Amino acid sequence: MNQAMAPLDIEPGTGLNAGHDDRIVHRVRIGTVEVIRKRYAIADAAQVHASMVALWASPFGATRTTPGMPEPLCLSDDGTTIDMELLDGPMLGTRGDTGLLPKLVDEVALLLADLH
Repeated sequence: MNQAMAPLDIEPGTGLNAGHDDRIVHRVRIGTVEVIRKRYAIADAAQVHASMVALWASPFGATRTTPGMPEPLCLSDDGTTIDMELLDGPMLGTRGDTGLLPKLVDEVALLLADLH
């Protein structure tokens, strides 16, 4: 999906991950597809995008299921924003009930094995 990104008026702290003004996340629609748009204020988005593309091409990326990785779709022309596939489930950066950890041990073990 190499569509040009429509400009957005994004104010720090108004995204899906309030409190992280250095990487603002929004859920947006491009045509009929809903995607996650992440703007990097400090980090080098082009480098993050290149790493995501390399990881997506690895055995961990496109063929991996739960927990999966969002497909990187495009980097904005100004090099500050990445659009990526919207996956079902909570964002990785959200903090949940620590009582859920025992239920996730098997998934975490598989993830660590894939990343090794």
